[in-house]
Amino acid sequence: MSSSEINPEFSQETVNSIRNELMGLERKDNIANYENRAASKYYIAADTDKFKIDKINKLILSYVGNVDDKTKSVIADKSSQIYELITGIKEFSESSEKQSFEAKTISRAETLYNAAAAYRTQQLFQLDVPEYADVMLSVLNIPDKESRILDNIDMLIKKLETNSMKPELRKQLAKNFQTEDNNEALLEGLTETRETVNYILTSMMDDLYASILSVNRKHGLANQLRKINNEILLTKDKSLVSEYADILKTKDNSKSVSKALEKVIAEIDSPEFTDEQYIKMLNKFGYKSQMQMFKDSIENFAQYLFEQKEETIIQGFNAMCGGNPNLPPEKTIELFNKVAENFNNISNMISSYANALNVVDNNTVLNTIQPKYLVMKKLENLGELPARKELEVLNKRFVKIDKERSKNI
Repeated sequence: MSSSEINPEFSQETVNSIRNELMGLERKDNIANYENRAASKYYIAADTDKFKIDKINKLILSYVGNVDDKTKSVIADKSSQIYELITGIKEFSESSEKQSFEAKTISRAETLYNAAAAYRTQQLFQLDVPEYADVMLSVLNIPDKESRILDNIDMLIKKLETNSMKPELRKQLAKNFQTEDNNEALLEGLTETRETVNYILTSMMDDLYASILSVNRKHGLANQLRKINNEILLTKDKSLVSEYADILKTKDNSKSVSKALEKVIAEIDSPEFTDEQYIKMLNKFGYKSQMQMFKDSIENFAQYLFEQKEETIIQGFNAMCGGNPNLPPEKTIELFNKVAENFNNISNMISSYANALNVVDNNTVLNTIQPKYLVMKKLENLGELPARKELEVLNKRFVKIDKERSKNI
């Protein structure tokens, strides 16, 4: 019911004024702020309906002026209807504002979720690039592939010994390592595997390095660092100098870096240099695969044999692998291919053990040594990446909200 029904002569401007005043009668002030409640033109939520209707009635009468009792009676009836209308409008408005706020909150949450999911996906794709994965492994201080195999087997053995391994993980590991599905059998299989891997990484790798005239794997690392040191002294390459200055925690100039490298090389060449120190040094300089490191070494060695044809090196290799320094070239090639074949067999064994440790069940990674998952997990633990499980929970909530929205359309 509009105010123009009470007085048809009211202008639209007056009608708008009355409407605005009616909607503004309710105040949020405390009752104590009003000294004379009856004299006030306003009311608050705590007032009675009768009190509020009376305020509405008085406001309308103030606009219509002197009227007869019959008109006053009509206005009194309309005041009650106007109060119900005002109450309905306010409830609708508050509900709409609440829904609008909730909608904005949900929309913002969805935006943040999409950004987090996109960032996580981007990290996963980037970690498929070996060079990027190696950088992240170094930054997060995650060890080389072969050390991860040993560490992971140690962890699995401990779980078996404490009977804390998940049945679904044990079942798949037993299948991968070809043992029976019980703690004792898998424990024996993993223990034997660890011994084999350790033997490969020590005695067999030492033999491979000896075959390419590097004495052993420790000497092989020292040779890699000598090669880098020579390059720094020869080229003074700024990016290379800065990279190793950062690793060695020394001044960013070729002289300081070279001096620090020479100190490290001397430490590695020392008879007291242990296997544990070797692994730490390997990782310190960013070598994240012992197999890849030897592959780089043998490829470099092949250049001396077949491209540069260094006679001293050829004779040394022939003597080491064939017992005679003066072998014909075709025999040298045959010996080299044999060394390469031995390495490929060893490398394939290491890869097969690494693959056997990767267990996925229903898209859930139960166990792995793969760089991308280890990096992602560490970033999650550091709070720098949203966890997959958290994103899955949020996604389910948003799907549910969308379904509810579609029902209300």
